[in-house]
Amino acid sequence: MNCSEFESRMHAHFRATDGALIRRALVGRAPDVHALAASGDEHAGMLGHLAGCDDCVCSLLQYVEIREVVDYRDYPCFHLAYYAHSPTDKCIESSDGDFCIRIQGSAEESICIGFCPWCGAEFPTSAADSIRVDELGLDEWRNHQPDR
Repeated sequence: MNCSEFESRMHAHFRATDGALIRRALVGRAPDVHALAASGDEHAGMLGHLAGCDDCVCSLLQYVEIREVVDYRDYPCFHLAYYAHSPTDKCIESSDGDFCIRIQGSAEESICIGFCPWCGAEFPTSAADSIRVDELGLDEWRNHQPDR
């Protein structure tokens, strides 16, 4: 199992698991993923992956934080759902299917993105449809050589 597969299956296997139990099992001096009893082979495989992947431990803890607020399956990837809705780590703005990274913590100042900065998942942007590089006249700028 890889991280993408783990994240895509979190909802199916952990949506009803007590958040405090998950935090106790994963946070502290001696994390023990096996305190989260496996309910089948796939769930056991997820716990096995979780035992060796700090990134997925973080993702599961983040999932517990937002699972009552948003269904991450409605987003291109888990990270965009989390960082667009986290009360503590919000840094992504989402509007009309576009995702933008906040600059200096301001929703008004942001940079629209066409991929996830955490996992690289690509997604369409409205800007990609409306702006073409060749229409901006950048070829002339690129070919300009400074006088020496």
